Amino acid sequence: MIPRSLLLLFAFFAPASASVPPSPSPKLPGQILDVTMDNYFFRAPATARPGLTTIRVHSPHDGHQLDVYRLDDGHSVSDLVNALASNAPTPWAKEMGGVGFPLKGGTVNATYIFEAGQYAFICAVHVPMTNKRHYQLGMYTEVKVSGLRVPGSLPTPDISVSETEYRWSFSKPITAGVHVLRVTNDGKAFHEMKILQMLPGHTVAEARAWKRGQPRVDVPYATVTVMAPGTSVLTTTDFPPGEYLLFCVPQVKHGMSQPLIVAKR
Repeated sequence: MIPRSLLLLFAFFAPASASVPPSPSPKLPGQILDVTMDNYFFRAPATARPGLTTIRVHSPHDGHQLDVYRLDDGHSVSDLVNALASNAPTPWAKEMGGVGFPLKGGTVNATYIFEAGQYAFICAVHVPMTNKRHYQLGMYTEVKVSGLRVPGSLPTPDISVSETEYRWSFSKPITAGVHVLRVTNDGKAFHEMKILQMLPGHTVAEARAWKRGQPRVDVPYATVTVMAPGTSVLTTTDFPPGEYLLFCVPQVKHGMSQPLIVAKR
């Protein structure tokens, strides 16, 4: 279970003063579960089939994420959010990572092999003004997985990303276009990978020097949410060329951020 102290670090990014048009959603594998996240709810299918599954997440407003848990028989998403809110152990809930914070008007996605059973989708973003997390405001839902199996296996990633203390390592440089990324927490601490895209005319150096109250020089592009050590998420992402900044909220005190340059092909 993600410690409550880390959940308290999740926060909104202030809206940027300019925008970047989103890329079209790339072709995705398996059955597609389209999920819309808004203030403060998920609109998602109530059922799905087992097998190869991609969750494609839409968000008309900034500041949300979707974390996936597989629940043991006899437990519900209400059990999960109540346990998380009270910092109780949840050995009956398997964390599977997640995605969030898409570029406004765009989507983010994560691909899994779902087995039959019950799954919970929650948003663990923290609201400092109320000291509550979004799931405490009703932002959670449950999906029952049953029926005929969807054929197929997980796609082979063309780029592997390793999260450690306190950096990200890429198996090869990212070039512009669609890539299948496998992001794995190979460290000993909790990690995430927030991807911030620089607004036109701005640089990573400006983003790193940004102070609260100033106009933003970047926009959230995508996030692979906080994962426990040993967890992986597979995501398909279309990268326009340009400058990006990677950022990890749980390890911000250790300076876990680094530039990412996406070169033209």
